[in-house]
Amino acid sequence: MEPAGRVLIPGRVALAAFVGHFACALAVSLRHPGLVYEPDRVANWLYFHALRTGAPRLADFWYFPAPKVTAVVLLGPLADGPLEGVVVAAVAGLLGAALAWLAARSFGAAAGVGTALLVPLDPLWTILVATASADLLVAAGVAGAVAAWVAERPRLAGVALLLATAVKAPAAAAALPLVLTPGTSLRARAWPVIGAAAGFVATLGGYVLLLGSTQAPFGFLAAYTEMRGTAPPPLVGWLARWAATDLFGEMLRWSWPLALVGLGATLVARDAWPMRLWSAAALAVGAAFVALAVATDTLLFARFLWAIELCVVAWCAIGAAVVGRVSARRLLAGRGLAQSHEERGALVAPAATALLLLVAAISLWRGAGGSSEHYAVLFEAGARTALPWLERAAPDVRPAQRVLVPLWFQPAAMWLLRDADVAAAEVEVARPREQGGAADWLLLAPAYYETRAAAAWSTEATRAGYDVVATSTLPRMALLRRSGASTSQDPVADARP
Repeated sequence: MEPAGRVLIPGRVALAAFVGHFACALAVSLRHPGLVYEPDRVANWLYFHALRTGAPRLADFWYFPAPKVTAVVLLGPLADGPLEGVVVAAVAGLLGAALAWLAARSFGAAAGVGTALLVPLDPLWTILVATASADLLVAAGVAGAVAAWVAERPRLAGVALLLATAVKAPAAAAALPLVLTPGTSLRARAWPVIGAAAGFVATLGGYVLLLGSTQAPFGFLAAYTEMRGTAPPPLVGWLARWAATDLFGEMLRWSWPLALVGLGATLVARDAWPMRLWSAAALAVGAAFVALAVATDTLLFARFLWAIELCVVAWCAIGAAVVGRVSARRLLAGRGLAQSHEERGALVAPAATALLLLVAAISLWRGAGGSSEHYAVLFEAGARTALPWLERAAPDVRPAQRVLVPLWFQPAAMWLLRDADVAAAEVEVARPREQGGAADWLLLAPAYYETRAAAAWSTEATRAGYDVVATSTLPRMALLRRSGASTSQDPVADARP
C-alpha cells in the first residue's frame, strides 16, 4: 500500500485544480457569448433535434460538421441555454484535475500546482473552452482514463475511453499504452479495450443513424478541401511548422528549456510512470489523428494535437519544479540553513518552483493562438452582429426560401431559420445546385467567405437586385433580401442595427 500522503496530497491538488479550472472556464463562457453559435457547437443541437423530431438528415448537405456522439448526447439537449456553459466548465475542470493529479503523483505537489496554473495559459485552452470544442472533450476523456488507470480503476478508465472515442475515433489509440502497462492483470487490461471498442461502435452507429453512412464524414473532410480550392499541405512540412510555430514559437517562447528538462525527468524518474503513461497516451492519440489525415488525404488542424500540447505544458511545470527544487536545496545546504534532506525539502517545497514558473507563465501568457484564435475572434464579432439580424428576420423568412450565408454561420442560421433552405455560400460556389436561382436572402460578409466565394457573392448581390435589411461597418456585413421576395411583413425597421 502506498503512503497516505502520496495519495492525499495529489488528491487535494486535483480538487483545487478542478475548482479553479471550472471557475476560469465559466468566466470564459460568459466573456464570449457570441461563440455559443460556433458551428460545431450548434451542430450538436441540430443533430440532437434531428434525433428527437425525426427531421431530415443533415447528410443532405455537401459540407456539415460530422456528429460527435458524446457531444450530441451531452450538449445537444442544452441548446444554447446557460447549463451548456456549466457542463463545458465541468469538463474543463475534470481535465485540469486529471492533469494536476498525474503531475502531482509523479513529481509532488509543486509540479501538480504548476501544471494546474499553466494549462489555462495554453493559447488553445480559451478557444476550445469558449467553443465547447470536441477536442476539449477528447483531451478530458483521455486524461481521465489515464488518471483512473493509475488509480487502479480500470472500469472507470474504460468508461472514460468510451466517452472520448465516441467524440472522435482516434481517441481509441489511448487504450494501447494502458494495456501495455507491466504487471497489470488480463481482466484489468480488458476494460480499456472494451471501452475504446464500444466508443468506436457508438461513433459508427451515430454516423449511420444521423447520416445514413459510415463514409459520410470522410466526404465532409474531402469537401472542405475541395471548397477551399487547395490541396492539403504536405504532412511533414505541416508538422514541422506546427512544432516551430505552435510549440516553440507561440506557446513556449522562452520556457522551452524547462519543457525539455521536464521531458527528461518524466522519462528517467522512477516514480514518474503516471506522467509517462499520460505522455504515451497523448502521443498515441496525436499519431492516430495524423494517420487519419494521411489515410483520408485531408487537412490536419492544430487542435487535433492538443493533447500533445498539454503534455508540453505539464513538462514545463515539471521542469520548473525539478530545476527549482535542485537549485534551492543546493543553495540552502551550502549556507547551512538545513541539515537533513527532509528539512531542505520541507523548506523549498512551497517556493522551489515560484521563480521558474514565473518564467513559464510569462512565456505562455496569452500566447498568440494563431489561426484558431483569429477564427474565434472573427467569428464572435460576426455572430454578435449578424445572428441577431437573422433572428429578427426569422418570422419573415418563408418556408423553403433560399438563404445564403457564410459557411461559418450555416449551422446557426439553420437553427434560427428552421423552415428555410439555408446553404453555405462557399459550397454553392464550389459545387452549385442544379436548380440554382438567386437567393431570396443573402448574408453578405466578405471577410467570412472562403477564397472564391467573397467575389462571387458580392457580384451576385449587385446583379440580382436586393433590398438592404441591415448593415454593419465593423465587421463589414449586410443582410439583403431579394427585391420582390414575398414576406409576411417588412423586417427592415426592426432588423437594421
